Amino acid sequence: MREGWGRNEPEIRPDRAAIESLVAAAFPAARIEYYKSARGGLTNTNIEVGLSAPPTRVNLRLYQGSPNDAGKEAALNALLLQRALPTARFLYFAKTNPVTGEPYAILEWVEGARLASVSQGLTEKGQRALGMALGAVLAGIHAISFETAGFLDAELCVETPIDFRHEAVIAFLRSCQDSGVLSKRLGPELAAALISFVEREGCWLDAWLGKASLVHADFNASNILVRRGEDHGWRIAAVLDWEFAFAGSPAFDFGNLLRPPLGDKQAFIAAVARAYQDAGGILPDDWRASAKIADLIAWADVLRREIVTPALIADAALVIRRTIESPR
Repeated sequence: MREGWGRNEPEIRPDRAAIESLVAAAFPAARIEYYKSARGGLTNTNIEVGLSAPPTRVNLRLYQGSPNDAGKEAALNALLLQRALPTARFLYFAKTNPVTGEPYAILEWVEGARLASVSQGLTEKGQRALGMALGAVLAGIHAISFETAGFLDAELCVETPIDFRHEAVIAFLRSCQDSGVLSKRLGPELAAALISFVEREGCWLDAWLGKASLVHADFNASNILVRRGEDHGWRIAAVLDWEFAFAGSPAFDFGNLLRPPLGDKQAFIAAVARAYQDAGGILPDDWRASAKIADLIAWADVLRREIVTPALIADAALVIRRTIESPR
């Protein structure tokens, strides 16, 4: 999924002089050897920049979303590295820049392949090895806890609390329906079926509403870099793009991971769950049902964005239908 969604905002295309001025703030003695667009998320602009001196290659990240999200990602970066969790190190961060006026960062360039591409040709043995590596990392992420669930500010404090209990979730979905957005984008029949389903089954999420954990909120194969280790096993090189992170239930990250195609690889998912528990993560008895309910909430939230593409709507409808037909 995501491959055909398209960007939320057009990429920024600064010229060489602009890139030189931004990079010089962190590496004044380095000369730019090349620059080119880099793969990344659907909101911000990422530019691969080659330098004449170490670190020789960096990711120039121009933020196009909320300035708070940029500051939050920078603060999370320091916390994740302190916990020895794999992510791309921020080498420089500024709240504004002379080119766009928005925040920007220079990140280390992490070598690795996107999990989305690697997972396509894996044997069951490979799926298990990769799943074990990912489950341990995910447990480490969720070990970071907060006093309450909610959206985080740039200081990693809960700025806006969120209630994920069944009644609150139903109220949220009904508000999306009352605004007309669900019927407009899913069609009246599927929108009504979604709300009816969560009314019946949404209590499954209540089993996973303990202490609020750090939730990546976009934990999918496009944001995970992997590479072979020295023992020819798999390791997680980096989990990228933390701007949507919040404090809440781990179910939301598992729900994202259960989307196709990764969610259809049973050996992989079973290994993730096993390694997660081995590393101290707690899974409720029917964790898959909890995760799928959480993901329905996430899809509804995505669908109410001002800009959504036909491909995104099609994927949302696919997952929602599949969940309604097979919730566990």
